Amino acid sequence: MHGEASGQFRVQAAPTDPAQANQSAHLEDPKLQVLIAEEFPPRLLAPAAQLLFFINYIGITSLILVVLAVTAYFEPIVAAIGFGIYVILTYLIAMVVYNHFYFSVESEGLRIEYGIINKRHVTIPFQQIQNVNITRTLIDRILGIGKLEIESAGSTFPDKREVVGGTRSKAEGFLPGLTMKEAEHLHDLLLQKSLHEKSRR
Repeated sequence: MHGEASGQFRVQAAPTDPAQANQSAHLEDPKLQVLIAEEFPPRLLAPAAQLLFFINYIGITSLILVVLAVTAYFEPIVAAIGFGIYVILTYLIAMVVYNHFYFSVESEGLRIEYGIINKRHVTIPFQQIQNVNITRTLIDRILGIGKLEIESAGSTFPDKREVVGGTRSKAEGFLPGLTMKEAEHLHDLLLQKSLHEKSRR
């Protein structure tokens, strides 16, 4: 096009997708920019997670309680000593597992590290995060904590598997014991970082 028509053609704005425009304006919110820039240094789960692991291990090893109950009928003292040792050992195991579970939010994604003998490191890039869910069982509500499940592209397991401390999940990214305030904050933080990374591609 030439002349006056060419000038008119150049000043016409390219059509904009309303959803994309809203998303861009949303990401330019100063409060969201602060959230997107935020990182978490490595930290432990909420202290109540130790009790959650302890309760889970009691449930998993409940057959020992049945044996102790039968023993108590014949040898009450032996059963009492055995019960004390069982409770102490179970709680110590739960405490050690708790103290070896770390998570952090870094520049590239969510990083989770756990395990005592077999260490496991999981890193979920923000652009692969599909969904973030907060779930709570009755025990979680009693303890005042929640579980955060991070679903990523192509890494969700078909069935629940044991992750740590007797907890089970289908999601690759799983934080089994957070305070509700921290769970809600991480939920928003990870979703916003994911949205931000995807908008840059």
